[in-house]
Amino acid sequence: MRKILSLLAVLVLSTVLAFSQTRPVSGTVRDDQGNPIPFTTVRLKGSSTGVSADADGKFTISAAQNAILVFSAAGFEDTEVSANGSVVAPVLKGNNTLSEVVVTTALGIQKTKRSVGYSTQSVAPEELNKIRATDIATALAGKVSGLQALGTPSANFGEGNVRIRGVASLSGTGAIYVVDGTVVNLNSVNMDDVENLTVLKGPSATALYGVRGAGGVIMITTKKASKKRATVTVNSLTEVGKVSLLPKYQNLYGGGYSQEWGTFSYNPAVHPASWAAFDGQKLVEYGADESWGPKMDGTLVREWFSWYPGADFGKETPFSPNPNSVRDFYENSIRLNNNITVEGGNDVANFRLSYNNRVFELPMPNTRKMDHIVNL
Repeated sequence: MRKILSLLAVLVLSTVLAFSQTRPVSGTVRDDQGNPIPFTTVRLKGSSTGVSADADGKFTISAAQNAILVFSAAGFEDTEVSANGSVVAPVLKGNNTLSEVVVTTALGIQKTKRSVGYSTQSVAPEELNKIRATDIATALAGKVSGLQALGTPSANFGEGNVRIRGVASLSGTGAIYVVDGTVVNLNSVNMDDVENLTVLKGPSATALYGVRGAGGVIMITTKKASKKRATVTVNSLTEVGKVSLLPKYQNLYGGGYSQEWGTFSYNPAVHPASWAAFDGQKLVEYGADESWGPKMDGTLVREWFSWYPGADFGKETPFSPNPNSVRDFYENSIRLNNNITVEGGNDVANFRLSYNNRVFELPMPNTRKMDHIVNL
C-alpha cells in the first residue's frame, strides 16, 4: 500500500512539473507595413498543437520556454519566432502570390480574376511608379496588353489618354477613369495614392458606365489608412527637357516674292513733313508668306520696329539672317512632382493625409501650370 501511494505522489509531481513548464504566449501578427493579419495560423513547431488568430491578428497559445512558433497566412511567407517571453511580435513578409489574381470589378468590388467573366488586367502600384509618371496614361505605357498610350501633349497643358483595343468609335473615344467609384478627369489622380489599378476591357466589363465606358474603364482604388506607427513619406521628381529637333530653315533670302526691293515713297498729303527724309528707303515685305525676297546680305533697310515711336524710330538696320532665332525662342521645359504622405493609427483610429504638388513649364516663354492635390 505504501508503495502504491509513493508511486501516485511521483506521478502527480511529474504532472505538476510538466504543466509548470508551459505558459501562455500572446501577441499580434502584423505585416511589414504594420497592419494586423487576421486569422493567421499559429502552431508549435514539430507539433500538431495550434490556434488561429482573431480578426485583429491577436492570438494566445500555451508554449514551453524557448519553443518555436510557426505563423502561416495566405499571401505571406511562413515565419518562425522563438517564444522566449510571454509576448511576441511576429512580422510576416508578403510573397506577392495574390497580387496578380485580384482585380477590381466595375462595381468597385475586388474579386479573384478567375471569378469574373470578362477580360481584365491589373497593374501593381510599384510598376506604375517606377519612373514617377505624372499621369496614368504615361504610367500604363507598355504594361497592359492591347492598350495604346496616347501620352501627354508637350506643347500644351492638355490631358493624355489611352486607347484600349483600338478605336471604338468614329470620334475615337478614350477610356474613362474611375477613382473609388467616382468618374474623374486624368489630372485629378495622384499616382502616389494608387493602391490598385485594374483595366476593364470589352462591353461586359464596361456595361455599368454606358456610352462613357465604350472606350474602356480604368478602375483605381486609392490607399487607405492603416493601423501602424506614424510615418512620413516624401517622394520628389525633377525633370528638365529641351527642344532638340527643329526644321532646317534657309538663311539666304528674306520674305517676299521678288528679289527687287520695295521703297518708301513720301506723300506730303498723307505723311508728316518729318518723314520726307525717309523717301527711297528700302522696305521689307512682311506680308509675304514666302521667303523669295531680297538676299539678306546686310543691306540697310527699314525694319518693322523702326516705324514705332521710340529710340529706334526712323533708323535703318542691316538686313541680315538670324539663324538661331527660333532655337533661342524656346526655353528648357521643367516638370516637378513632389508628394508628402503622413499616415498612422492604432486600435482606436487611423489616418492618412497626402499632398501632391505638380509644376509643369512648357518650352514656350511664360507658360507655367501648377496643380495641388490633397487627399485625406
